[in-house]
Amino acid sequence: MRSGLMGSCRRRWPLLAAMAAFACRGEARQASSQEALAALVDSLRAPVERAAGLTFKSPPVSAMRSREQVSAYLVAKLDEELPPERMRGIETAYRMFGLLPDTLQLRGLLLDLYTEQVAGYYDPDSAMLFGVEGADRSQLRLVLAHEMIHALQGQHLPLDSILSARSNNDRLTAAQAILEGQATLASLDVLAPNQQVARNPEFWELYREQVRAQQSSMPVFRRAPLVLREALIFPYLQGAEFMHWWM
Repeated sequence: MRSGLMGSCRRRWPLLAAMAAFACRGEARQASSQEALAALVDSLRAPVERAAGLTFKSPPVSAMRSREQVSAYLVAKLDEELPPERMRGIETAYRMFGLLPDTLQLRGLLLDLYTEQVAGYYDPDSAMLFGVEGADRSQLRLVLAHEMIHALQGQHLPLDSILSARSNNDRLTAAQAILEGQATLASLDVLAPNQQVARNPEFWELYREQVRAQQSSMPVFRRAPLVLREALIFPYLQGAEFMHWWM
């Protein structure tokens, strides 16, 4: 999805099994309270700053959200960024190119894709981090390690102007890939400090395989048309590889 919405809401973020195990050590299974979320964010603050090479200008603010609140947020964001007329135009164009079946309703599928296994997200409009009630704590830690990089980006970069150029899809896609690529690389260092896994050439092949395997394990993603699947994972795969090359 080449709009700002995908950058605002993250599903389960795929990592190497060893990194997931590292992140999960000693963690409780549920993060159900505001206090637990705040403590988790606070515990990640120093590692995130170290990995990104930036410091928070103000402490990151966090809050819990119910599944119903997340669903309402996603509906509002989707309608804001892809209003009905634009949605119909995209749907029509994709069908003309044979990328979508005639019976598929794009809006409904996008909402299903975005809500599938949401654990937490960063909202650039409010500059807040959100955890989803009932989310697995270890999963939420993985997500927050990534989303807190976006919170740092929001304090140091004019994200509003960068992500508001919706009439220039190529520019927006490139910007999102850079932002997601930096967040991916930095969060690897958060979860596997001092291991420099991204410098291992074998890592990238395994990472690509695991991203695709992880996404394919999600029922909604698995049945989505190829054009949507590739657009959703592009910023994380190609963005991370580009930023690794550039840095």
